[in-house]
Amino acid sequence: VDPPRVPNHEITEPLSSDASADAPIEQSGRDRDATSSSANVALTDSARAESREEVPEVPAHEEPRAAQGARDFELDRPSDAEVGKDEPAHSLVGNVSEVVPIGRPHFSLTSATSPEATSATFDFDTSRLAVFERRRHQEVFKTSRKSVCRIIAFCILLVGVSNVLLGAWLSGWLTNPATAQLRTWAVVLIFLGALHAAYAAYLAQIADWSAHWVAATFLLVIASISAGAAVLLGMASAEHAVVRWLELPRLLQLKGAIWMTCMVLMSASLAWWSGREALYWRGTMARLQTSTAEDASP
Repeated sequence: VDPPRVPNHEITEPLSSDASADAPIEQSGRDRDATSSSANVALTDSARAESREEVPEVPAHEEPRAAQGARDFELDRPSDAEVGKDEPAHSLVGNVSEVVPIGRPHFSLTSATSPEATSATFDFDTSRLAVFERRRHQEVFKTSRKSVCRIIAFCILLVGVSNVLLGAWLSGWLTNPATAQLRTWAVVLIFLGALHAAYAAYLAQIADWSAHWVAATFLLVIASISAGAAVLLGMASAEHAVVRWLELPRLLQLKGAIWMTCMVLMSASLAWWSGREALYWRGTMARLQTSTAEDASP
């Protein structure tokens, strides 16, 4: 059995009622979309306006600065054909009232290879150069002689230390300084050693030909005294006044004579060396100073 059919107007009526109910909802959605799109357009326009304010627009007819600078450099640079020619001053400095030609020299192969071009001539003051050279020689000579002077001073110091050690050792003062009593001859040896050390320090500090003369004189005096003491100790008896004053026993009297002989040899050698250096130093400096004065005179 077929079901009863419903008329079309009865079916469409509810549908029309539903569509009329949904119409206000669709209209409100369209309004919201339109409002959001208008807000987005307003934000975009404001951003574009700010970008226009921050970055100024360059007119189409105005050339960029980098391109303009490059074009000016190309225009100012001379061509290969113009290099070597006289250039007016306004090409180098702008707004110059007077034109000053700048000449660039031309060099040819013949002029470059000529003797006048290859051999340069210089005018030197030979007299002043000679004076400077003499003074430099004086300083070099002084430096070399000062080293020799200090070597002689070191040798004199060694002789003095030997005297001090010999007197302290033979008297027994080094082995037992509390009970040992220094004899007169030990005191004399220590005193001679101290004098040698003092003159050695003087010679090393002054380091001049005059200090050589002083050291040579001192060494000659020591050599003379040592020679007399060697003869006296070798030939005098134990009852001699000098021997008794020195408090020398017979065994040490012979050793003292031998040591005084050694002192004569060492002091005389050092005196000769120091005197020779003094003469050589003084003579050389006098010659250098004389030649310097002659060169400096007009």
